[in-house]
Amino acid sequence: MKKTLFLSAAAAVLALAGTSCSSENDQPMPGNGNNVSFRVSLPEELQSRALGDGLQALELSYAVYASDDANHEVLRSGSATFQNLHTTVNFSLPKGKKYDIIFWAQNPDAPYTFSAENRNVTIDYEAGYTEENDAFSYVLKNFAITTATSQTVTLKRPFAQLNIGTTDYDMADMLGLKVTQTAVTVKDVYTQFNFMDGEQGDVAKD
Repeated sequence: MKKTLFLSAAAAVLALAGTSCSSENDQPMPGNGNNVSFRVSLPEELQSRALGDGLQALELSYAVYASDDANHEVLRSGSATFQNLHTTVNFSLPKGKKYDIIFWAQNPDAPYTFSAENRNVTIDYEAGYTEENDAFSYVLKNFAITTATSQTVTLKRPFAQLNIGTTDYDMADMLGLKVTQTAVTVKDVYTQFNFMDGEQGDVAKD
């Protein structure tokens, strides 16, 4: 019976997803607001081999916008650090309005740049991809504020996944071919992705 070997890599291609310390960079807001608390979680399956490691995506960035604001002014922005796959962010927002909120988690040393002002993320492919450079995101749209509230948000991996399979593993093994490393070149991938409208940036150079 032939063996089938599957090599799986979460390719860094923008597919166009406990208590902690946190910080905020807020714009002045009018009174009559309500406190909002978000328990932000990375996927519970993150520690399984099927989903990959990804445990270095410890830095959370978030940004809040009024849903009806055509200028997309940043009303709230800040950061937090995950502990045991969870973190919590708290802020106040005026009630009676709806908001769009972006959540983005990454390894602080990963080659991604999150821009709250531009509502996008940019990737530097020259840095290469490893599981340590994993990232996760979630966009909450039209979030209504009527009273103080708390909500759980689970981030998802926003990358395409490339699976490579082979049906001749047994033959290669019999012939003494030991595969210890593989490489794949992916062309025409985008370097930037807008969370809100899906607009894509320039194509990466070969």
